[in-house]
This record gives sequence, C-alpha cells and structure tokens, in this order.
Amino acid sequence: MTLDPLGPAGSTPAALEVAGCPVCAALPGIEAELVGWLAHALSDADTRRRILTAGGLCGRHWWLLAGEERRRRRSLHGTAELLGAVLAKTGQPVAPPGRCPVCADLATSAKHRFCLLLDHLGPDAVAAAPVAWRPCVPHLRALAELELERWLGQWVARQLDRAQPDAADAARRYVRVRQQRYHHEATGTEADDLCAAMAVLFGPPPEPWT
Repeated sequence: MTLDPLGPAGSTPAALEVAGCPVCAALPGIEAELVGWLAHALSDADTRRRILTAGGLCGRHWWLLAGEERRRRRSLHGTAELLGAVLAKTGQPVAPPGRCPVCADLATSAKHRFCLLLDHLGPDAVAAAPVAWRPCVPHLRALAELELERWLGQWVARQLDRAQPDAADAARRYVRVRQQRYHHEATGTEADDLCAAMAVLFGPPPEPWT
C-alpha cells in the first residue's frame, strides 16, 4: 500500500497544503484505483467469489466498474458476466447496505493510508498543520479504530473534542453577524467558516451543492 493520493512517502508535507479533510480529498483517487484493480481482476476466481458472497456491488460501483471496463477494453463483457452471476445467485442486483466489497475496501484503504500519512509526518508537523487542514469527524473516528501510537491517539481525541464546539461557534457567529446586518446575508467569511465547520462534522457536501 502506498500513501498516494494522500501524498507520496517522499513528499508527505505537501499533504498539509490541502484545505479541509485530506482523506475526503483523496477518496476519489483511492476509489478510482480500487475500481481499476477490480476491472483488471474480473476473471479472478477469488474476486468473483467475494463479490458473489457479498451479494454484488452497490449501484455506484456497478456503474464505475462498467465505465472502467469499457474504457480499458471497449467492452462490458466482464461486468455482464459478473452481474449475471450475482443475479442468478441472489436475485438482486445490488449488495445489501454495508456489504459492497469496494465500499469496504475504500474505507479500509483510506483509514490505513491516513494513519501512514500521519506517522510519516510525525507529531511536530501534525501539531503545526495549517488551520485550514481539518480532517473530518467521520475519518477521525475511523482512524481511532486502529491501534495508534500514543501521540496520535491523543491528537485524534483532541480533534474530535474540538469539532462540535468549533461548529457551534461558527454557527453562532454567522447568525450574530447576519442579525447585525438586518437579516441580509452574512459575509463570505462567516459563510465559509460555517461551511468549513460543517465539513469537519459531516464530511464534504453532496454534489452538486452551492
């Protein structure tokens, strides 16, 4: 496992330049890597068995798999065979909630890469991270599931402890500023601060979002 796209091992400090949650920012790249691997391994017996045991893939990953296979091979043959096998076995095309193997691998890979990134950076660099670099609560909680070094476990606990108070402060500041301006929209600064605090609590907003 490599640190990409959270940051190559030789340039991990660059990962601190990401505004918001570095794991959220890296998820599309990790997902693309996993889907690409799956498209390459469609004929692998163990891979097929795992997907059949899980009851298939989620709708999103069926589509991503089909798109990746078509891009690579100009064909949907492997996807069609796998989908047919899933339907024959389960009668349902979509894996039950929480059972999609690609979703599970995405969460596990992101969690471990994040841990490796922080370990490479070390306590001093992590403590001095820019204010805008704020891992979100869902990914901090996932990280806390691992057996962490003492300094890292303490850092995770501090980040979790501050997330809700920071969001409450941002919400109160937004409301106060808007009231002071006679119910006109608050400035971009207050809105940006509130959205950043919400992203820490919940992860990034759904797309499209304005």
